[in-house]
Amino acid sequence: MLRHASIDILAGVACMYLFVIRILDVSLQLPILFTLVLSTWVIYTIDHILDAYKLRESIIKERYNWHLKNLNVLIWFIAVSCILILLSVLFLLPPDIILFGVLAGVLVIIYFLLQGGHNVIENRYIYKEVWIGVVYMACVCGIPILQASKNVGSEHYLIFLNLYLLVQTNVFLYSWYESNIDIKEGLKTLATKFGKKACGDLITLFLLLSLMVSLTILVWQGPEKLYFWPVIIMLSMNLMLGLIRFFPGFFIKNDRYGKLADLVFVFPVVMLMV
Repeated sequence: MLRHASIDILAGVACMYLFVIRILDVSLQLPILFTLVLSTWVIYTIDHILDAYKLRESIIKERYNWHLKNLNVLIWFIAVSCILILLSVLFLLPPDIILFGVLAGVLVIIYFLLQGGHNVIENRYIYKEVWIGVVYMACVCGIPILQASKNVGSEHYLIFLNLYLLVQTNVFLYSWYESNIDIKEGLKTLATKFGKKACGDLITLFLLLSLMVSLTILVWQGPEKLYFWPVIIMLSMNLMLGLIRFFPGFFIKNDRYGKLADLVFVFPVVMLMV
């Protein structure tokens, strides 16, 4: 139930945000974290509800069934969450964060319009995977960058690039593992459009790029080793996603791939302990 309700996603968002502000040496502001996590839950839940509604005649995935069965309760939770987000925006958040939130909100609206079919792009579901990665990283990294002002260097952007590669790999892994189900449900994803092999090759490419970026940061940081632990954490995330990619026979059982792929984004919490 926790996974169906996207609680694991929220934990990952919170940990990733805390990871980024620690790297940028930005102070934690609880209203910002609260609003980010709650907004993420609303977006993910609405997205799942829309998918479940469109596929209601051919649903196979349990998470879509769960959203339809609990639709009324979820609508109430979404309404309450939106009220809390609005109150936070009106009374707690600084103007620059509000402006950024508005821009991010525009991206989300465009995303929902694309998924709803209000466009002329036939294969709009291919964009679903890319949009998820872009919006996720824009929110997780964009807000701390605003908070840090001018104290963001090239090494930080390399870390953000690496995090994006890992997030996008996670999203593509879902398409790769669920390609057969997506075909039956009629979903158009990267794997169903270009084939499972092409999707798997892209995942491998992203993992290799992530590894190269991590090694570049290690060399770049010099003798001070300021980013040793962030790199170790990202390498651990890369390793877990790599295991999921190359051992599908093990991770397909009991939905292990889904549980562990999202758990990867809790790894950064280690940064708070060092």
